[in-house]
Amino acid sequence: MKVSLLLLYITTMVYVAVLSPNWGQLLGRPVLAGGLLAIVMWFPAVIGLGFAKAEGIKLKIFARPNRFFFLGPLLLMGLLICGFAAWPSIDLPVSQVLGLLAIGYLLSLTGSMVFALGEEIYWRGYLWEKLKKYPTRRAILVMGLVWGVWHYPFLLFLSQYKPDATILGTVYPEFPLWGCLLLPIFTVLLSYIIMYFRLKGGSIMVAGATHGMGSLGVSFSWMVYREPSSFLWGVTGVTGIVISFLFCLFFKLFSEKTWKKLV
Repeated sequence: MKVSLLLLYITTMVYVAVLSPNWGQLLGRPVLAGGLLAIVMWFPAVIGLGFAKAEGIKLKIFARPNRFFFLGPLLLMGLLICGFAAWPSIDLPVSQVLGLLAIGYLLSLTGSMVFALGEEIYWRGYLWEKLKKYPTRRAILVMGLVWGVWHYPFLLFLSQYKPDATILGTVYPEFPLWGCLLLPIFTVLLSYIIMYFRLKGGSIMVAGATHGMGSLGVSFSWMVYREPSSFLWGVTGVTGIVISFLFCLFFKLFSEKTWKKLV
């Protein structure tokens, strides 16, 4: 596991560092910038599948969609709505915000799921198989922390920001160092939510759909706020972290009893 993590961190660091000098210009070409980000999102999958095959670990990536496949993204959409309500200073009519969320929900079950699946094959796939021998809450905590740290190259090297850009390389472009502190907290909380639906749904693609809605929520936050600053609000901001914590409390995801019924 340690070797796979080291390889993942090194390859991601090198790739993002190569992009960094030209990232400001790439932001003006959203299709190209998005494609380059999509590639690195599949680094975890390639490494996870390679190590799983070498170690004889079978990963259940796809399965017939059940209700949890649809409920996972729906819960994340509820989290986004609570975030919007907590900071109502938005730049779009409510009808347009709801329309964006509806489109996002559909995307989370299709295209966004495909991109997020690249990460989930490793984090909630291979890494889970390596950590599930430990108490579940501890395994999810470790999973969330290393997932958050994996994002550090994006925070530090792709921090260039253009207000009119339709795509960003990081979720804290104006606060990269604070982002290094906040993001692991968010990824730990999100890991509890994603892992719950991953186990209830019985396949990694359920985690991909839930993760996909969360990723779209970051973009939505930048689209709807008049003065977007993901350090303070939005799904990855302080308000989003507080709401995610409350969601975990409400659904008893910090209780070992909840996980004993699933694992």
